[in-house]
Amino acid sequence: MPALQRINKGLPLDAINEAIYKLKNFASGSLLQKNMTFTDYLQNGVPVKFVVKGEERAGLVRQIMPTESGFMLLVENDVMEAKTVLLAMGAARPVLLPGEEEQLGRGVSYCATCDGMFYRGRRIAVLSGSAQGVEESAFLAGLAAELDYYRLKAHDMTGLDARIHPSEEKPRAIARDGEALVLQTDKGEHRYDGIFIFRAAMPLSMLLADLRTEGSYIPVDRGMRTNIPGVFAAGDCTGKPLQVPKAVGEGNIAAISAAEYIAKRG
Repeated sequence: MPALQRINKGLPLDAINEAIYKLKNFASGSLLQKNMTFTDYLQNGVPVKFVVKGEERAGLVRQIMPTESGFMLLVENDVMEAKTVLLAMGAARPVLLPGEEEQLGRGVSYCATCDGMFYRGRRIAVLSGSAQGVEESAFLAGLAAELDYYRLKAHDMTGLDARIHPSEEKPRAIARDGEALVLQTDKGEHRYDGIFIFRAAMPLSMLLADLRTEGSYIPVDRGMRTNIPGVFAAGDCTGKPLQVPKAVGEGNIAAISAAEYIAKRG
């Protein structure tokens, strides 16, 4: 089982790369399928290449759930396990629609395969900030009686299922009217049984329950430990200054702390 799971996507890798470098002698296990080769470091001015036994997974981590032995991570539609988790997703945070968080689990969902079956034969909407929504909505189109597609941000919609109705209206807020969800747009209101939202990142409060935050940052101690045992954070997500040397140093410390944590637990 890996000591560390990479859970960032498309964001600066300074902290996470430094952590992986430190953990190269600790990472191993049955979950991993291939080796990762990195040339991101200089030693005496010469590029250093090293290999970590592990799998580099590209995908959005939707949720992290503590277990008795460590953690379970929902990565896209797959479940992975880890003994520790290092958060290094940078400082960017998604902006939620008004009413979105209040309706989460009450008709609003971030996972098509997890919740899609609840809306078989129903009217649903997909709100997407990337082309990921095109793929996810194809699955939902096979379940829904009617599906409308809204773009939160401009993206390529090539391959959008013919059963889906694309809309040029801009989502503004989500509300509830009895049993129906009301999507408020720049043009009016539309009622749905379910609304699925796809973004490139998850809000921290929804990624890991009980994770303590201060504004948009994650507070840590000198060992880069968060308030949840076994969860560490490094880089821009821990606060200013938002600089590469800080991220690299914190990734170094977090990796050492994670290795010590695993060694103590056996």
